[in-house]
Amino acid sequence: MTADVNTTIKSFSLAEVLRSIEAVLKKNYPKSYWVRCEISRIGVHAQSGHCYMELVDKNEKGIVAQVKAMSWADKYPFICSKFEKVTGNLPGNGMQVMLLCSVSFHPVHGISLMVTDIEPSFTLGEMARMKNEAIAKLKLEGIFQQNKQTQLPLLPGRLAIISVDTSRGYQDFIQTLQADPNHYAISWTLFDAILQGENAVPTLCSAIKKILLNQADYDAIAIIRGGAGETGLSCYDDYHLAKTIATCPLPFLTGIGHATNETVVEMVAHTSFITPTAAAQFFLKRFEVAEQALAETSTLLFSETKILLEEKKSGLRTFAEKLNATVNANVSLHRNQISTAANQTEMICKHQLALQMRQMNQQATELKYKTSHFYFAAHIQNIGAVQENIRRVAKNFIESGKTELNRQLAPLLYSMQSIHVQKQSVSHLEEKIKLMSPLETLKRGYSITRHDGKAILDANQLSIGNKIEIEFANGKITTTLN
Repeated sequence: MTADVNTTIKSFSLAEVLRSIEAVLKKNYPKSYWVRCEISRIGVHAQSGHCYMELVDKNEKGIVAQVKAMSWADKYPFICSKFEKVTGNLPGNGMQVMLLCSVSFHPVHGISLMVTDIEPSFTLGEMARMKNEAIAKLKLEGIFQQNKQTQLPLLPGRLAIISVDTSRGYQDFIQTLQADPNHYAISWTLFDAILQGENAVPTLCSAIKKILLNQADYDAIAIIRGGAGETGLSCYDDYHLAKTIATCPLPFLTGIGHATNETVVEMVAHTSFITPTAAAQFFLKRFEVAEQALAETSTLLFSETKILLEEKKSGLRTFAEKLNATVNANVSLHRNQISTAANQTEMICKHQLALQMRQMNQQATELKYKTSHFYFAAHIQNIGAVQENIRRVAKNFIESGKTELNRQLAPLLYSMQSIHVQKQSVSHLEEKIKLMSPLETLKRGYSITRHDGKAILDANQLSIGNKIEIEFANGKITTTLN
C-alpha cells in the first residue's frame, strides 16, 4: 500500500530554486564591486594557472563572513604584477586586501566571487593602521623603550642569531665577520625561524624563547635577513613580536635588510641596522675601538710608569740624604745629652762625697777634745753610723743617677731602632727600583731601539735608510735599515 501524492501542493526542484537564485543574483549584482577582506588561503593550480582563494571578514570575536573566490589565469598574472610593483610582494595568506569582484553563482558549486583586480594601496594602508596601533599600545604599556635600556657589553662576542642559513642576508653577515683580518673572538649560534609571511611571528617568538632558556650563554640577540618589500616586512610591525623583543632581557639588534619605513620591531630594538653587513660591522667596530683604546692605554701606562719611576728614584735619593742627615743629627744630639748627664752625675756625686768628708773631718776634730772614754766611745760609734750613712747616701745617689741616665738613653735607643727600620725600608725600595730599572729589563733579553736618540715604540715610525741604534744589556750596535 502506497501513500497518495498530494498534487495540489506547488513545489520546485532544487535545480529550479538554484537557477532562480542565480537569476536574482545576476539581476541584482550585475557589475563588479570593491570588497575589503582578508586572504585566509590562496593557491595557484599548477596546470591551469587559475588562482583559488578563501576570503574572510573578522572582528574581535572571530570570522563573521567567509566565501570562496577565484581569479582566472588570464587575470591573475596582472593582479600579481600590480600588487608586487607597489608592495614588493605577492598576495599571500593573512593579508588585508581590497579586491574588485563580481558575484558568481553556480547551481553545483554555489556562490563565489570572481576577482579581476586589486588595490595595493589599501593593503599598505591597513598595514600602516596596524603599525600605528601597535606603537600606541606599546607606549601605553610603558615598554616601548625598555630594550634600549639593556646594557650591551663592551665586547659582545657571543651572539644568538635568528635567521635561516640559506638567507642571503645571513650569509653576508657571516662573511663580513669571517673576512675581518683581526679575527676577533666573536662566536654565534643560529636559531632557525621563518622570516616573513603569516608563520613568521610565531616562529620568531619561539626562537627568542629558546635563546632565553640559556640566556647566560649570550651577550646579544640579532635578527638577520635579506631585503624585501613593505609587505614582506609586515610581520615586523606585529604587536606581539614587538612586545616580545621590547621586554627581552638581552640587548636585541636587527639587520633586516631594507631602506624604507622603519618597522615597529626596529623601533623597540636596542639598535637597528639597514643591512646585515652593517650589523656585522657594528660588532667588529666595538672590538676595534676597544683594541685601539687598550693600545693607547698601554703606551700611556708605560710612559707614565717610566716618569713615575724616575720621580720615585729621585725622591728616594732625597729621602735617603735627609734621613742620613737626621740620623746623624739625632745621634750627635743624644751623645751630647748623655755626656752632659754623665758629667752632671759625676759632679753631684763628688759634691756629696766632699760634703760628707767635711762632716767626718769636723767630727774627728771634735773627738780630739773629748777626754771622756765614754764620750769617746760613743763618738766612735757615731762615726761608724756616719760612715754607714755616707755609704747609703752615695748608693742612693748613684742609683738615682743610673735611673736618670737610663731615662735619657731611652729616646736614643728608640731613635736607633727607628733608624734601623728606615734603613731596611730604604734598602727594600732600592732593590725594587733596581729590579724595575731598564738595565734589569735588558738583562732579561729585551733591547731598546733608538732613532735620532728617541726610543722606537712602533715599526711604522721607521723607514728604509734610517740609521738605528740597538742597546743590549752589554753593549750597543748601530745599523742601517735595508
